[in-house]
Amino acid sequence: MPDFHNPTGNLMSDGERSAVAEALRRAGTRPIVDETVAEVNLVGEPLPRPFSAYHPGTITVGGASKVYWGGLRIGWLRVPGALMDRLVDARTTVDLGAPVLEQLALLELLRTQPGLSADRREGLVAARDAVAQALRRRIPEAEFGMPRGGLSLWVRLPDLSATEVALAAEAEGLLLASGPRFAVTDGLDHWLRLPYVLPVPELVEAVERLRRAIDRVRADRASRPRRTTTRPRTRPARPLVA
Repeated sequence: MPDFHNPTGNLMSDGERSAVAEALRRAGTRPIVDETVAEVNLVGEPLPRPFSAYHPGTITVGGASKVYWGGLRIGWLRVPGALMDRLVDARTTVDLGAPVLEQLALLELLRTQPGLSADRREGLVAARDAVAQALRRRIPEAEFGMPRGGLSLWVRLPDLSATEVALAAEAEGLLLASGPRFAVTDGLDHWLRLPYVLPVPELVEAVERLRRAIDRVRADRASRPRRTTTRPRTRPARPLVA
C-alpha cells in the first residue's frame, strides 16, 4: 500500500517504489498494490508515479468507497493484459458481479466529480487537525505524525499496551484498532489507529473517551500487586476489539 498506507499514512517515495519493485522482481514475486486511498490526498501535491510504473506485472486494486462514501462498495482491478481472461474467469466462479445501480451511480460520479472533491478534502483536513489538536491537549504523551493523506492517525503510547487501552476504550463506548491487528507477527503493541472520518465534535469526544481509557489502564496497573518472582511474563492475548 504505497499511497497513504493504512494505518500509518506513509507515502512511498519514487526511490522507495523503485527499490521495492526491484526486490520483488529478483524474488519472482508479483506485486498486488492497494490504491484504495491513493486519491485521499489532503495536501493536493502530485503523488509519485504509480507502483506499476516500476513493475509492469503489478496487479492494482482500487475502489470508490474511500473517495465518495463508505456505502459505495464498488472496486476494480488494473492488471497486465495476459492475466485479464484468467481473472475474469475466476471472478465468475465467486459471485454474479457488482450491483448495477451502484455501478451506474459511480459512472455518473466519475463523469461529474472525478476524485476527491474540494469540500471532502477540506472536511477531512479539519477532522485530522481537530483530532491532532485534541490529542496534544488531552493526551500529550501520545506520539504521532501528521499524514499528508489517508483517513487515520497512527498514534504511539510509549509506556502502555495499546491492546489494554483498546479494551478499556470499549468500556467507554469507543472502538479502536490496536497495533497488533496490523502486525504480521506479535508487535506494535504501543500503537493505536485513530480514524478521522466522523464530525469534529464526535472526534473530540472520542479523544476524551480515549483519555479516560488511558487513565483506567494506568489506575489498574497501579493497583496490581507487585511481582515477587522472576518468572517470564506470558505473551499478551490477541486484541479483541476492531
